[in-house]
Amino acid sequence: MLKLTTENIDTTLSNGISLVKFGATWCGPCKMMDRILVKIAEGYVSQPNVKFCLVDIDESPEIAKHYGISSVPTMIFVKDGIRSDPFVGIKAEKDIIHMIESMK
Repeated sequence: MLKLTTENIDTTLSNGISLVKFGATWCGPCKMMDRILVKIAEGYVSQPNVKFCLVDIDESPEIAKHYGISSVPTMIFVKDGIRSDPFVGIKAEKDIIHMIESMK
């Protein structure tokens, strides 16, 4: 997963479909979600327009604040720079794949 920072977030999210997961190293559910997302991302390796991104809220609190993140794990989809409503907590693999496919 691509780690987002203040230096790369704008260019990364400006085109294509991006799933952005906000989390923290101390967050158990975040680690569980990471495993799910890594598995899903493997299925999209040949599709460079679909990106899987991570924001560590402790390392980049300004990004978390900008997106109004108050709980982790929180995920948002961004398509061509336009973001979706956030969803909080662990989501099933099939549900995330369905969301990605519906954005194409």
